[in-house]
Amino acid sequence: DEETVLEGLRSLSGRLALRLEGSTTRAKEGVGLLFARWVMEEIGALENRVVIPLDAHRSWFQGPGPQRRADLLLVGFPSQGAVRMDIIEVKLRDDLPPAARGPLYRSMREQTDTTETRLRALFDPDVYSLPRADLALRAKELAGVLSFYIRRAVRYGLLPPVEGDASLANAERLDDGYRLDVHRMGIIFERLGSGHHIDEDEPGFTVHR
Repeated sequence: DEETVLEGLRSLSGRLALRLEGSTTRAKEGVGLLFARWVMEEIGALENRVVIPLDAHRSWFQGPGPQRRADLLLVGFPSQGAVRMDIIEVKLRDDLPPAARGPLYRSMREQTDTTETRLRALFDPDVYSLPRADLALRAKELAGVLSFYIRRAVRYGLLPPVEGDASLANAERLDDGYRLDVHRMGIIFERLGSGHHIDEDEPGFTVHR
């Protein structure tokens, strides 16, 4: 029902919930992201992870270079000192014939590539050959963002309190050093389609539809 949809969007971002009250296009985008959250739950991608809507962090993508960005970022701590990021691009289509899949998947992969490049420039300790001078500042910024979304995930029942405490502790230790592991994935909501399909037509880029 409507309340379930709104609650699902609020669990990602209050801004997403407001999209249902905006234009038809914005509302469709909100529903698409909600569908993506359900798909990620289905495949187990949300286990001990937090979801960050990249639209809420537009400042990360300002400046020179391509402005296109993916939709969602999944973040978790698979091991001590490791931060895993999964960049998720979401698309809505009424129908997706086979001939249209290749160009669409390629465009989605390019969008996640651009997002990865920008996120690494901001937060990857090893992106440059020499130690970066702003590492402490970037680690503090990333820790603050992650702590906010970890607490939000616990509040909405997406992350158990014990796991939330462990994730907060990991986030607070980022200034001790960390390594960044980045992956990419696409999710397509095909309105006239049925079932769950996994496509790997685009090398290194898995699409769930």
